[in-house]
Amino acid sequence: MSSEIQMINSIASKGLRDIIGQSVDAAVTGPVLVRSDIPEGPVVLTPTRHYYCDGRLLAYEITDAQAFWALLRQAKAEHGDRGATVLLPAAEHFRNRRLFVSHDGMAVLALGNTEDTRGYLSSVCKSPKYPGSMTQLLQLAIQEGANHLFCFDTCLTAYYRRLGFRPVCRVSFEVFGEPCDWDREAYREYGPAGKAGCPDVNYFCYDPCQPLSCAADPVDVALASTDIPYASSLQQANDILKREVDRVLALQ
Repeated sequence: MSSEIQMINSIASKGLRDIIGQSVDAAVTGPVLVRSDIPEGPVVLTPTRHYYCDGRLLAYEITDAQAFWALLRQAKAEHGDRGATVLLPAAEHFRNRRLFVSHDGMAVLALGNTEDTRGYLSSVCKSPKYPGSMTQLLQLAIQEGANHLFCFDTCLTAYYRRLGFRPVCRVSFEVFGEPCDWDREAYREYGPAGKAGCPDVNYFCYDPCQPLSCAADPVDVALASTDIPYASSLQQANDILKREVDRVLALQ
């Protein structure tokens, strides 16, 4: 099973589970230590909210961009060459995001929280050591307003589709820009004909009415997303995506 599937796996249903959020007073609850297994030592979190699924603690919401960045960096690094599909911007990038961390600190995701980024789901990653799947955390993200994202056209495309994210356009690997830690050999099974190791980047809009579009069981195969139209630039891709997000929101 590939690392992409390890990062987001076992998505068996679009139906959202009953996830309950609860605000907390840091002065009462105190700090939380997670990831004692990393070289720098445990990361200290000060949650602003706790999220529970079926009565069990699922995740924390935090505001500490540096702590979030440290957990994202560690989870990404643990995937080796296959971690390149997860981008690692500077910690400052996360200061205007809603930041979610699994109860053990081994899985993270971020949500845009400004007028021009609201609903943008990014930095989704879990450590290979994380004992569960990302399903419930991604369902939490949707519950909290996640409605668009982009990802490299690897196994991740099918998994986001299963959650109800519909690809609306794509850009070529060259237009998007090759990540500095990308290893084309590690991704040689992906990419259009003649461009092994250089997969396109797909842009997705969350659509509650989107039917499941892949088999019930995980399949670790290269995907040919020939039905997704190309945008000629990042700006055009973002414009297409915004129009589709606005259209879907207007119908709800």
